Amino acid sequence: MRITSDIPEHAACAEAILLGFVACARLMIRAGAVPAFPPRDGSVRYQLEPPGEEDWKLPHRVLSDTWGDCEDIALWECAGLQETGADPGAVVRIIRTSREKLHAAVQLSDGSIHDACIELMTPEDRRKYTDAD
Repeated sequence: MRITSDIPEHAACAEAILLGFVACARLMIRAGAVPAFPPRDGSVRYQLEPPGEEDWKLPHRVLSDTWGDCEDIALWECAGLQETGADPGAVVRIIRTSREKLHAAVQLSDGSIHDACIELMTPEDRRKYTDAD
């Protein structure tokens, strides 16, 4: 099934919708359809979508496509932390990284931010990302 929607470009709206995606990803993990966390073996990588395109993907699509962008990776990571009990209070947060750019990452129960995208970047993309800070 394919569902599309136009939502306001507001972090709180995106976070509310991501709650449902996290819940669905938890069900997939619980059923054994996907691993609890995005693999760190090179089989899945972080990749930006083309500007103006947003295709929020659940873990099974990230696995089949072999890549996901920030909200895809963050919602999967968050679901894994919650489902395994490693951090039941983890949530996905939308962070404004510039005037025009939003980024999804996981806020852990202790308030710190974990960005699994960095671990899934190619070495070249990781250098560009860290040099931009």
